[in-house]
Amino acid sequence: AESLERQSATAPDVDALATHFLGAGDDTRALPWALKAAERAAAAYAHHDAIGHFDAALRILEAQADAATGTPDEDEAWRAVDAVRRDAAESARQAGAYGRAHVLLEQCLRRAERSTGPSGRIAQADLHASLGQVSQERGDAEGAIMRLETALRMYGRPPPANLFVLGLETAWQLLRHLTTRLEGEPQRIF
Repeated sequence: AESLERQSATAPDVDALATHFLGAGDDTRALPWALKAAERAAAAYAHHDAIGHFDAALRILEAQADAATGTPDEDEAWRAVDAVRRDAAESARQAGAYGRAHVLLEQCLRRAERSTGPSGRIAQADLHASLGQVSQERGDAEGAIMRLETALRMYGRPPPANLFVLGLETAWQLLRHLTTRLEGEPQRIF
């Protein structure tokens, strides 16, 4: 693995480096390569590959966070885990692995529920919105509505009372967006 790392200093084969360092049991050196491989795979829409790399990174990060329990670094370690869980959940969602995405987002939500203050509340709302999207994409309309309404309430916005009100609010927001956009751009004749 070290030889491969030296040979490919300019354009490293992140997949091979992650695999080799993981196989060698060198988690410290495997972690950045696994994360880079996951990000590269996700950027290339190879979400099934990204999930595998994210899972390898999560095993390492979760072990590090467990080891940090009771230390001043504990919160930071778990924030790193949750950031990767969110990225992994997005790749799982993109790959159609909705169950996996749901589990990862629920794990993040459980940790976010321990947070107090506005940032914790916003994090929880974001996670409910993401869970609503996953529910909607897997065909669970009732679960999606529940999650999205929870997110709206946490953002300080009431859910729409009915479809007519929702239609009016959507039309109003669209009109506001269009007028703002048109005012900000130079008018073209052709």
